[in-house]
Amino acid sequence: MNNKHKEDLEAPIVADLRQAGVCVEHLHQLQRKDMHAPAAVPVLIRWLQITPHGNIAAEIATALAMPWAKSEATAEALLERFESAPTSHDWMVAKWTIADVLSDRAIPSQAKRIEALVLDPRHGRSREMLCLALVRSRHPDALKVLSSVVEELPIHALMAMRRLRNPEAVSIAHRFATDKRPAVRQAAKRVLKSLGESP
Repeated sequence: MNNKHKEDLEAPIVADLRQAGVCVEHLHQLQRKDMHAPAAVPVLIRWLQITPHGNIAAEIATALAMPWAKSEATAEALLERFESAPTSHDWMVAKWTIADVLSDRAIPSQAKRIEALVLDPRHGRSREMLCLALVRSRHPDALKVLSSVVEELPIHALMAMRRLRNPEAVSIAHRFATDKRPAVRQAAKRVLKSLGESP
């Protein structure tokens, strides 16, 4: 997608942002470290739900990752969009980005819905960061859920287990500590180290 086309897609969102008192020319400007734009949140949430363009949804989700956008309403909007977004290939990157933001935004009331998404293979690799969102949501059976997808999503399931710090993950981590894939071995060893175990 060329810059002109992207600007055209962003134009109505930028117009709404300006009407809300947030003066930007492009969505990516919302990611500046010196930006503080809580007034942008309702606008971004509304457009996240209605945009048919995955790349624009990803841009909005990234803006909603900013500290000034953190709220339960933001967490709910992100999860709703992941649930409703197409499972087509052109939306996979956008859904992965949404899940990435959810890994730092998920709230306990979302735990069961996140579990259902993690276990649903239709969402493909866009589920990877939902493994971490599951832990963030304080799901009471997070390790059980992660264990069921660790073969399919090994790196991110192990990353989530490291955050979980559940001693019951030791046996799983030991199994993957000798995996033929270097990144998987590394993730498993980090789980073991976090639990005071040797690889």
